[in-house]
Amino acid sequence: SQVYVQSRFLEALPPILILASFGLFAAFYFTFKWNTFSLLVAGIVLAQLFFGIWRKSRKVGPAKQAWQKVQRDFTLYSNPVSEEERLQLVRLSTQPETLRQQGQWKPNRSVGAVMMTLAIAGFGGSFIWGQKRAQFIESAAKAPGKIVSSQSSSDGKSNVYYPVIEFSPQGSRNLIRFKGEFGTSHPGWRVGDPVTVLYDPFNPQKAIMEDGMWMYFFPILIGGLAALFFLIGWANLFTNPNRRKKPPPPGARHPRRAA
Repeated sequence: SQVYVQSRFLEALPPILILASFGLFAAFYFTFKWNTFSLLVAGIVLAQLFFGIWRKSRKVGPAKQAWQKVQRDFTLYSNPVSEEERLQLVRLSTQPETLRQQGQWKPNRSVGAVMMTLAIAGFGGSFIWGQKRAQFIESAAKAPGKIVSSQSSSDGKSNVYYPVIEFSPQGSRNLIRFKGEFGTSHPGWRVGDPVTVLYDPFNPQKAIMEDGMWMYFFPILIGGLAALFFLIGWANLFTNPNRRKKPPPPGARHPRRAA
């Protein structure tokens, strides 16, 4: 027999945490101006929140039940049982099916639908963004460039530094400057460092710095969050808690007597 404690506050906690996580992501965005460190931290925070919600929704109930079972077993084996406690145990043992149903994890279809919607939107956005970036890289021309200065932005508490890159398109003597996509509070580059620039041959003002997988950072981040939303949505929409193995009938197992 198992006892399960239900709470409306605990049921309302997951959507509250979801809204809080989006608030944190927005705070990182407006505070740090899209620098790599802030986006990475925001992604980690979101991942931890959603993974924690999913894990606790699956394991909080069984963990409480296991602890309550340990407490009951300790009472049975180590301490004398009062008449009131004995009657309560007898009453609980006559309602195994009801207690089993109360102790099950119940999927939240509304949360599942919201998570699936976010996952589909995230996968679509990640795919489109990644495809456009791949097409740009494939058709872009290359030119040597160098970091000539840095551009900073401040919120009054900290500064974020972006590299300012200068290059000349092939066959032209005109110098073009642009600001890098990523800014950090502790730059890993120095003024004067050589870089490779990818630019649109028909619009040289549209240029990015060649930086390996960092050029796909935003599509990967969105795709990773979408995958997390998908797992949470799938667990809430398609998990059938009634398929779990039924407990043995009352009286099938007897507690050991204390020596």
